[in-house]
Amino acid sequence: WLQVLNSTNVTLADISVVHYRVPFTYGRVVAVDELRETVRVEYEAARYPFPPAINDTVDYTWLYTAEAMIRFDPTNKVYVAPDQFFSGAIDAQSVTSTTFEIYFNTTGNARQWRVGDMAVVRHHDDDMNGLQVTTSEGVTADNIVLHSTPGMGFVARMTKDLSILNSAVRPADGLPMSTNADAVHLRCMYGEVRIENSHFEAQGDDGLNIHNFYVTVAGVQNSNILLTYESGPATSDVLREGDVYEFRNRRTLQPYATATLVSYVTGADTTVATFSPPVSPTQYDVLSSITTLPTFVSIRNNTYLGNRARGTIFKVPHVHASGNRYINTSGPAIYIRTESAYWQESTVS
Repeated sequence: WLQVLNSTNVTLADISVVHYRVPFTYGRVVAVDELRETVRVEYEAARYPFPPAINDTVDYTWLYTAEAMIRFDPTNKVYVAPDQFFSGAIDAQSVTSTTFEIYFNTTGNARQWRVGDMAVVRHHDDDMNGLQVTTSEGVTADNIVLHSTPGMGFVARMTKDLSILNSAVRPADGLPMSTNADAVHLRCMYGEVRIENSHFEAQGDDGLNIHNFYVTVAGVQNSNILLTYESGPATSDVLREGDVYEFRNRRTLQPYATATLVSYVTGADTTVATFSPPVSPTQYDVLSSITTLPTFVSIRNNTYLGNRARGTIFKVPHVHASGNRYINTSGPAIYIRTESAYWQESTVS
């Protein structure tokens, strides 16, 4: 896995990433116990060893977690409902050379499965990305091939002028999945973004998601504004001093004010922020940076094939998409919407 941090004018080219032990296990459901909330899966130990028969010091305890389980149609090579996200576990004592057992931690999961179902069990789905670019400028990924990652494929945050060219996220031969999560996930970008002449296949989540963030107004304290993000205080992930922020009515999402973030202090539950000029928002209104928005986004001549969830999600302005192919995505091919709740991924498109 590759990381570019606080860097300028970087080109990465002609790199292929593949895992000895992929971060998922594919197999057939051979037993379901609704009372115990368990599912037993038959798997190919030579391809998905527990633990890997390799002479190193790597900690493979993560193999005994099960963060998601997805039904797979091997004939049409597509993911089908239900897909489940949970914090389940694989009992080490249940693992044999041919089967293992998943214990669900909530009721009602086991009954959704039937003997004979083919399933992909993801042991991770939200960390350890393939290429991570953070607070950088002028980064190009050219002919980078990611066959598998425990998290997302190409990820960037707070970065100016990013290009992903002639690259691919595709599974290794004979495997049903590539990256466990999104192929490409970009947030709070600015300058130009180019994703061109690339191939994204069989990942466990969206093909592309490019977005900013909404931060929620928790209240007003003197001339300061109390901010939260998701269930906690807003942090440097979504705030940057000197950026211009647009305030929007939570019900209508119509903008009514812009102001520059002068300073902020993160507390235990909220962040105390100072803006210039002062703004008097209503509780639960939202705001997002209009500084970290790209001036031009080119999504051109790419293929999105057989992934779970959406093909491409656009939540920023100035997107130019042409010549792309969408084949057997389990969700919408092109998705444009706001999410002022849950993910809080803002739309200013």
